[in-house]
Amino acid sequence: MPVFSSWSERHAHLTRWILLLGWLGLIASLLIPGLNPWTISKHYCGQLVHCHSHGGNQLFWGMVVPSGLLILVVLSHEIWRRICPLAFISQVFRALNWQRRILGKDGRREVVKIASQSWIGKHHVQVQWSLFIAGLTLRLLVVNSSTVGLGLFLILTLASALVVGWAYGGKAWCQYFCPMAPVQTILTGPRSLFGSPARLSSQTPITQSMCRSISNQGVTQSTCVGCQSICIDIDSERAYWQSLRGKRGLTWAWYSYPGLVLGFFLLITLQTRGGIEYLRTGMWAYDIDIFNEIGTPLIIHGWNTLLPRVIELPAILLLMGSISVVLFRGLEQILKYQLFLGPRHSSELPRHRSRLIATFVAVNIFFFFSDPSLGLVGTWLGQIVRFSVLFVSGLWLYRGWFIDKPAYTRDLPNTSLSK
Repeated sequence: MPVFSSWSERHAHLTRWILLLGWLGLIASLLIPGLNPWTISKHYCGQLVHCHSHGGNQLFWGMVVPSGLLILVVLSHEIWRRICPLAFISQVFRALNWQRRILGKDGRREVVKIASQSWIGKHHVQVQWSLFIAGLTLRLLVVNSSTVGLGLFLILTLASALVVGWAYGGKAWCQYFCPMAPVQTILTGPRSLFGSPARLSSQTPITQSMCRSISNQGVTQSTCVGCQSICIDIDSERAYWQSLRGKRGLTWAWYSYPGLVLGFFLLITLQTRGGIEYLRTGMWAYDIDIFNEIGTPLIIHGWNTLLPRVIELPAILLLMGSISVVLFRGLEQILKYQLFLGPRHSSELPRHRSRLIATFVAVNIFFFFSDPSLGLVGTWLGQIVRFSVLFVSGLWLYRGWFIDKPAYTRDLPNTSLSK
């Protein structure tokens, strides 16, 4: 289904501007006193003793972020990678032709690219996943409910994307630094359910979410500079099969994701005063006491955990992630044993299927706890979203279950996958 990859670049560019301006407007509303277009009544805070009335935190964490994940899960990574505001802001210096340059081998100044054999080229997944876990911890401690904290967090994120875009060519921010990039890889798997198969595309050499621009003649053209070999933006399936072996940190990130998602939502419920519906409606986004409790221990069913939350929360997240890794590594071994007894299959098939199951579990855990509609029109819309995600992710799991690397290679007659 090439509908997303062939989507007009002019329309995608306009969408990126709208999303970026919306993001900047949200930041302004969070940091400028009195500018609060999302004011709510105090009684909406439910069981909270102290709460603020700014709806920005709930809007961003409760609606914008789940909606972004919903696009990835239900539609395609191709559309999100083309409209992401951070990807857009990271290209500002390229558009202005102000990127950092060094002398090349031929004596001419050229834009710096991250080499695949550099330290960041080898270890970027570990860096991104560490930033992702740090971001989850920061959310639990401050950013979920603090308006100033969220505003500063968003500014820092935009500034980071801008600086990386100045320092390195291509989609360096997306490929090597963005904490959400591994999440996108995990949610996409071999290919999104409605994503286009890049290997079979014959209409245009510009595939999936490949970097592109509009020429002076109004023609869409590729601006890919090869910033990452085997790129998810060009061919997600090829990138997937290539990463099954030898991609540092990716297997740990993939298998830990379900545990991190579960641990994150359970920790929110432990810090607040409500149950599952309290979590789904986002009341934690208004709790102004959270910041004051950073130095206090969690109380779990009357048990004082003694250590301050600033230490406990990241430790619990890492513990949940590690348990998840152990469980899915065990599942991989079980599948390997079962496949060994059956017909001959690719040696990578057990890991492939274990990754599919990990993604399926993580996605449905997330939307079990999350409701992008924030319960504003009743619980029925949230239930529709959850059943839709379950159905679509089930189809995605079923389609991916019966494919393997040799099958992909057979569909690729003119190229080969490097080992």
